[in-house]
Amino acid sequence: MCLPSLKHLMKKSHVLVTCTERYLTAIPDDIPKNAALLNLKSNYISNITRMNLEGLFKLEVLNLEKNWISKIDDEAFADLVELKVLILSINRLAKLTENMFQGLSKLETLSLDWNQISFISPVAFQPLVSIHSVDLSYNYLHQISHIDYIVKLPTLQHLIITHNNFTSFQSDDLHVNTSNLLTLSLDSVKKFSITRDIFPHLQSLDLRGWSKDIEWEVSNKTFLKSLTRLQMSGTSHSFEVYRAILQTAYSLQELQMDNMKKN
Repeated sequence: MCLPSLKHLMKKSHVLVTCTERYLTAIPDDIPKNAALLNLKSNYISNITRMNLEGLFKLEVLNLEKNWISKIDDEAFADLVELKVLILSINRLAKLTENMFQGLSKLETLSLDWNQISFISPVAFQPLVSIHSVDLSYNYLHQISHIDYIVKLPTLQHLIITHNNFTSFQSDDLHVNTSNLLTLSLDSVKKFSITRDIFPHLQSLDLRGWSKDIEWEVSNKTFLKSLTRLQMSGTSHSFEVYRAILQTAYSLQELQMDNMKKN
């Protein structure tokens, strides 16, 4: 049995339920219906069905980090109409299906890092009409087109796609006119190409861990006009590459260049 956190027993309208490190293989069926937070971190849960989360209409935070989840049924989260934070980090998900996130219209933060994701349905993220932040780092994505429908989400502000299998990041591979992204983190690509003004609001770009023979192409310096923060830690480029990058980021206020090596 998973009991409400003692510090929230006095706060009847917001119950926290913690079931971490319990060797659970399934989501317990005795979760209080008025639970606002459910923490199931560090268990052995392998799949999620709609019945597992049925009736949890007041849940705002669901933490399923560090389980064995490889399958999530369609509409498994459909009753979680108030959910704002969903943490699925460190699991075994290989794909995000078209109806996986149905019902999550208030979700703001989605953590999917450290999975095995190699496929994302083009419509998987459509129900996420309030999403602000998505972390897809440490997965098996290999085409920028996989994130095409994520980048164009009008409410999305923060995207992390580091440590995947991308070889390039090119605006021509994104079928989007404009994105509202404020921060973007990516690495390990050989080519970065922006030939259209699709990131007019981008303020922070994290390039840590990039390939040392990176080809940088930003055809118009106004395409990164809002960029004020640039991180280039752990890279090793020629002076010409550094110069090309800095010439297209004329609004910089903060530049992080740790462990730099000149070729």
